[in-house]
Amino acid sequence: MQPVPETLEFRLDLSSASRFPNGDELYMHGSAPTAPVYALGDPSLKTETTWGASPTVGVHGNWFELEASTYANYIHDFIQFAPDRDSDGQLAFDVTAQGSFPRYSYRSLQALFYGADGSISLGGDSPLFVALQGSLVRGRDIGAGEWLAFIPPDQGQATLGVRPPLWGPFHDTEVSLRGTWVAEQTRVEAGSDFVPPPKDYFLLGASIHTEIPIGRQSLRVGLQASNLLNTPYRNSMSLIRYFADEPGRDIRLQLGFDFQP
Repeated sequence: MQPVPETLEFRLDLSSASRFPNGDELYMHGSAPTAPVYALGDPSLKTETTWGASPTVGVHGNWFELEASTYANYIHDFIQFAPDRDSDGQLAFDVTAQGSFPRYSYRSLQALFYGADGSISLGGDSPLFVALQGSLVRGRDIGAGEWLAFIPPDQGQATLGVRPPLWGPFHDTEVSLRGTWVAEQTRVEAGSDFVPPPKDYFLLGASIHTEIPIGRQSLRVGLQASNLLNTPYRNSMSLIRYFADEPGRDIRLQLGFDFQP
């Protein structure tokens, strides 16, 4: 619906989807370089089916755009990958020739996911622009009445950018500074994981992109930097957090050119 054409918009998405368990979820038994835990599959897992609804509102103006959404998804026979317990109810470890590994297993349960996300950008096509975005995710095990494991924590991002006018051979130049804040995941059941959730953290990044005409084509040049402050942090969604921090400062140069006959 567009009560005010090209300015105010309402949308409602209703969806349903099914997914058959993959090979790892069914038959995995052991560890791998990409999964630094001892994982156990379950051949009895059934097809995972989702029913969801998501209302969205969007506002569009000459100098700003705003969009906000909420959503709720019920997942029947949701396939969860989470820490496993031994016969005494304690978190389990498996010892192999390669060492001791936390044990994880795939299991089926009834889950409810809900949350909200939104974004707002100010400036439009002006030389200076600001963009803000954030997201909230909640996940519940309906049968046990508990929080689900491995749910993304609350997070937000702010970007300040500049689009300088033409300067010499450079055009379509954009310079931006980006800050990302990730909260500590506090919705975790006591004793459900091998280590406490990682602390909240803030990451600073920056980028510059421009184009240089070469004949009828353009050379695209970009310099992108992440974690400029070299902040030590651990990602609650990564299994590597049991053993090491995430990568530190990272600076990359990007070049792009389209060849035409």
